[in-house]
Amino acid sequence: MNEWQPGGPSRLDLLLFLERVQEMDLARTRDWIKAEQRRLDEGAAIPEYVAQSGPPGRTMGMIHKGSCKPLDSSVHAVAADDARRLLHAQASLACQVCRPDTALGIDL
Repeated sequence: MNEWQPGGPSRLDLLLFLERVQEMDLARTRDWIKAEQRRLDEGAAIPEYVAQSGPPGRTMGMIHKGSCKPLDSSVHAVAADDARRLLHAQASLACQVCRPDTALGIDL
């Protein structure tokens, strides 16, 4: 299947297409770098705790320390008291990587 097929795009056309895709990826990465640099320049404060949105059908995902980087970007800041209350209500919400329960002094 890697062979060139008569009547199809030429190898040059395919390489030019690949180049355009890679240029778009590079432009997107550069935009992310600029956005992160702006965030750092503005001194955006890292929240103490964040709540991650849950999967469809669940209202709550996990509770993380603000410095944790969950895979899903749908997080919002929560106060320490709210994080403590949520973890007391449902211990399984505690991130197993950053362990907000330990930081909050909760024995799960």
